[in-house]
Amino acid sequence: MFENKRWFVGPQSDFIYGEDGKLLVDFVGKFEDLQNGFNSVCENIGIPPTELPHVNESQNKDIDPNSNLKATIKNFLRAYKQKSQPDFRNWREYYDNESIDCVSQLYKNDIKLFEYDFQR
Repeated sequence: MFENKRWFVGPQSDFIYGEDGKLLVDFVGKFEDLQNGFNSVCENIGIPPTELPHVNESQNKDIDPNSNLKATIKNFLRAYKQKSQPDFRNWREYYDNESIDCVSQLYKNDIKLFEYDFQR
């Protein structure tokens, strides 16, 4: 299913670990801790840290967990017309057991190597 698009949806560990399992980069940062990671890189290369701008910030407001795709699209379009941020559910609410199993298998190495927890 994903063979010809693996570069797009494939595990990140495929890009930064060699076939021998050795890490090929000096530093691995996480988006959810972007500022601290950026500060570490600045320190390592000898430049003063700079606060990164935060644009297009998600409001991460919870909406009715029973809402369906149609309601989500209506919410998005309403926010677009009002030039505001749409209200989206927490990302975990979009996964059912089947999709959790699929994503957990595809990103098994990433989840382990980068110490993520893909549990409900």
